[in-house]
Amino acid sequence: MRVLLVDDQPGSRKRLGAMLVAPSIEKIEATDIDSVLAWTRDIDLAIVRATFDEDAGAPEGGVTLQKLRKLLDAFDAPFVVLTPMTSGGLSVVRLSQAHYLFTFGAPLDVPRLERTVDALVASFRRATGRIADESLDLLLTNVVKDSESGVLTVNRGMETRRVVVDRGKIIFVAVEKTGDNEDLFEGHDCGDEPSSRAAWDAVLELYLWPEGEWTWFGARIATDTPCALPILLAPLRAEGKRRQGEWLHLREDMPPDEAKLKLRKEVFPPGFPAGDRDRMLVDRINAGSTVGEIRAAWGRQDFAICRRLVDLLRLGLIERIDVQRPRRTMEAMALAPYRSVRLLRSVDELFRMKLSAQEGFLVSRLSKGELLVEDVLSMCPVPWEDVLVALGALVEKGFVGVRDLRGEARA
Repeated sequence: MRVLLVDDQPGSRKRLGAMLVAPSIEKIEATDIDSVLAWTRDIDLAIVRATFDEDAGAPEGGVTLQKLRKLLDAFDAPFVVLTPMTSGGLSVVRLSQAHYLFTFGAPLDVPRLERTVDALVASFRRATGRIADESLDLLLTNVVKDSESGVLTVNRGMETRRVVVDRGKIIFVAVEKTGDNEDLFEGHDCGDEPSSRAAWDAVLELYLWPEGEWTWFGARIATDTPCALPILLAPLRAEGKRRQGEWLHLREDMPPDEAKLKLRKEVFPPGFPAGDRDRMLVDRINAGSTVGEIRAAWGRQDFAICRRLVDLLRLGLIERIDVQRPRRTMEAMALAPYRSVRLLRSVDELFRMKLSAQEGFLVSRLSKGELLVEDVLSMCPVPWEDVLVALGALVEKGFVGVRDLRGEARA
């Protein structure tokens, strides 16, 4: 276990190090943040002396609030922060909500500090996995069973979600997206009903993601972070599994994001559309919005909108307008065992571009290297015709190349 000790006072740094006596612990000592960021690799626990002062007027050489934030952003690990609490009370609360962070003010409660460090060292757990193999739900099951605290991070293409858990309850969720023109950040601290509801929906959506990679770090000790409306993981998991099962039946009839829809007003029943949601759907379909644009307009309510669109399609009140498939799709990527596809641009460059959800999924799959077309299709949890549309679009844009393994290369 790698433990970082940051303290500009040699005597106190030595006393902190004396608490870490297990032979499996590798201690990394530093007096300032810059050296840590320049030379330190991954860590499993950080013990830092900080002032919680902003940089202006802060003691020279100390770890200020701004520098501490840099350290928190750089390492996925529990943080134990020793501080005189001279300022920044609100900052302490906000940092504690967004991280797995323990704060100790002056006078220092040494017995509590020792118990906290011992508990972190003894029960710390780090795990990784992929959404596609159902391992995320297994992780959450264990977190609930053991009342663990920590941080779950899930990455999918241009999007990252961070979920802070305190004794099996969610207290904070962050959603970050990298876009063409600007980056998006949403923070939900479960401090009121709208924020808690947004956090609930943001985590539930993970159950419908077809792919993504997750990491977890945590332990069996809570930070006791104030939170007005924490979310119990157990009912959230149950609802996530229910939606996951329902989605298997919905996605068979769910049009791709590129598709447009047509109203069949001649078969509308009396009084339709009646509710706000149906009226807004009818207005957007009438305006020529694509399915992807309709879904994006509802944000966190994506699942409910997909379910309603499929209901209306099955009732015959709307119909799908077939998307004209890229001319080269079937020519260049027909189901043949001798054709493969590969990225022609770097993954980082592609994720900075405006990709559809399906295109982003394909880029993440091809980031591992060249694949046979049929293997790509087998990985995707949507109809292969829709996958070919997205793959063909990437070919047309010059982002993906097609190789004929019999010797005829196509770009």
